[in-house]
Amino acid sequence: MARNIRLLSVLTAFLLLFAACGDNGDADDGNDTEPEATEDSPFPITEETMNLTDGSEANFHEEDDVSDLEELELELDDNYFEPTIIIGTAGQELTLNLFNEGGNIHNFSVTGQDISQDLREGGREVVEVTFPESGAVTFFCQYHAELGMRGELRVAS
Repeated sequence: MARNIRLLSVLTAFLLLFAACGDNGDADDGNDTEPEATEDSPFPITEETMNLTDGSEANFHEEDDVSDLEELELELDDNYFEPTIIIGTAGQELTLNLFNEGGNIHNFSVTGQDISQDLREGGREVVEVTFPESGAVTFFCQYHAELGMRGELRVAS
């Protein structure tokens, strides 16, 4: 009898441990901080894509000329920015009103401008960017760049 109780206790502990480590089957809770796929993923980028000035690939969703503007709304959605290409003048400063319409956490980063801003689903943030003196500078989502979530600040030619 004592042996059966010990065996039942061990079995119960094992089942509790197994249940705690298993997949709970819940839908995405929106707290995903990692991309849903990797570069070797069986889930290819299905958006219309384009090569940016730096040679990286981006999911294309519109181009805006902001040469006469001081601010712009920039949508972060699942695996793309809209607009993807933002055209301005050399050295122009621009306020970006970021908003995350996607179902995951997203990020807006610009290398060399010390900008890295996370946005949860439905989140809004404001950042200040500066166009380069010539050419373009790439912006990207740290979590989904390899899935094509990139864009660029491009100086008008």
